[in-house]
Amino acid sequence: MVTPFAPDTAASLGTELARGTLRRRGSLTDCVVHDFGLTRADAAAEVDLTARQLEYTLGSDARKWVLGRKPICAADQEAALMVPSNMATAALLDIARLVVSGNRVRVRLSKRGVRTGSLLQDIVDEVMPGQVTIRQDASGPEFLADALDSGSVPLLMVYGGEEMGIELLTRLRGTSNTRTVFEGPGKDPAIVLEGALVQQTAADLTAAKFANSGQRCVAPENILVASAIHDELVERLVRACRDANVGDPNESSTQIGPMVSPKVPRIVRDQLDEARRLGAEVHCGGTVEGQWVAPTVVSGVRPEMTLFQDETFAPVFAVVSFDSVDEALAMARDTRFGLACTVVGPCAGDLASTLRGEEYAHRVDQLLFGRFGIVSVGRPLADEDVSVFGGYGRSGWIWGEGGLYQGPKFLMREATVLP
Repeated sequence: MVTPFAPDTAASLGTELARGTLRRRGSLTDCVVHDFGLTRADAAAEVDLTARQLEYTLGSDARKWVLGRKPICAADQEAALMVPSNMATAALLDIARLVVSGNRVRVRLSKRGVRTGSLLQDIVDEVMPGQVTIRQDASGPEFLADALDSGSVPLLMVYGGEEMGIELLTRLRGTSNTRTVFEGPGKDPAIVLEGALVQQTAADLTAAKFANSGQRCVAPENILVASAIHDELVERLVRACRDANVGDPNESSTQIGPMVSPKVPRIVRDQLDEARRLGAEVHCGGTVEGQWVAPTVVSGVRPEMTLFQDETFAPVFAVVSFDSVDEALAMARDTRFGLACTVVGPCAGDLASTLRGEEYAHRVDQLLFGRFGIVSVGRPLADEDVSVFGGYGRSGWIWGEGGLYQGPKFLMREATVLP
């Protein structure tokens, strides 16, 4: 078994990896825009955030991170990490944490990300040579099957969709002791109470929604708003969507670029078509052209609609009116997921406490529903604010020798400490 890095060595590694990332900031931004279509502003912001997190969690906080950690992998084994296309650069943080804990890592990045994968490999090889292999020669299912069947992967980390999570957990329950961390989708509600500052709330929701062109699993999707302020909030969201700059992701002023996944435009089109048939009103946007989804505001959304129940992962606001706090709570909990939730307005903190799950990942017999791993008060969390990640329901879980765990995790580090 490999020995974890000493704290001073880990700190140096984090600092050097952050510096190497920033030295290639322009090239890495270009690669992400070219390969995945993220806007230039979003791609650059992800590079900067990743560098800051590397510097902080490994550079400044390495002793807390490394002490007490034990590697999972033997010398002839590897941890496997499957990275989503919308956060390729951010994978450097998971990679670094696994390596300093004494594990070699194989990484799967989409075949689309040829330039990005090559540059990320150069960055990690410069600081931790021979410890990381970035693969782009396999599909997601092929990579997972190889990791689970090879016998040489004791730890698997996966970012994926709902169906993948269901299939993976079913297989693990039946035949595998492979320690697995799954981070899945969200259908994140934002509850806007009467008395909330509508202008500021609309600005905060828009900023959170437009980041990565709506392709963030913690972006607000269902906007549950008190009936007394419903019309004003809808009006302000519509104004923001109409003013958004949609276009070429290479242009620095572009806010909304194309969707990364070819599946998303079809999903959005189907959700909007059904919502219209069932009586919802599309106030702006509502169009899908190629990989582009126009910023959209839909009101009159009801819980039986797929627009309410299924992840959209696009710049679409589904607005639902409520008359009582109890009604809002019931709708927020009516979900298969449980990643993030936002509460805005008077007494938001009290309401948030009823939606938040336990403070830390904990043992469960079955997936738990009706609670959230990340609950913010006052405004949706920006990526910069997220110190814990993970949730309930089909939004994420950990599988290990001790069984199934759910709840917030400190950026996947529990993979190296939970049973």
